[in-house]
Amino acid sequence: MSKTITPTEFGTSVEVGFDKETRQALAEFVDASNAEKSAKERKANAEVILRAKLGLAEFATIGGVQAFKIAHRNRTDIKRDVLKDSFPEVFAEVSYDNPYDFISAVK
Repeated sequence: MSKTITPTEFGTSVEVGFDKETRQALAEFVDASNAEKSAKERKANAEVILRAKLGLAEFATIGGVQAFKIAHRNRTDIKRDVLKDSFPEVFAEVSYDNPYDFISAVK
């Protein structure tokens, strides 16, 4: 689901005071962000172990039932710097702005 870019007057501030809803939302946002970071680290660590257990096999079984596998995909990527330097006209033709914004807790 695409989010709408929030119009922003850069360099401005709004005082939200001690609004309970804002403070709760900020706390949940920070907690969820920290949980997401922790989950990504745990997932990466688990993946190292699971890859090692697979060895050269495609599937791993537990009690004879397939539990996990290695999945291969292939995609074509572009060396943007080479395209930009070697073919600047093509780079200009195929490049486009892709603006986005996000909430960031100030630490």
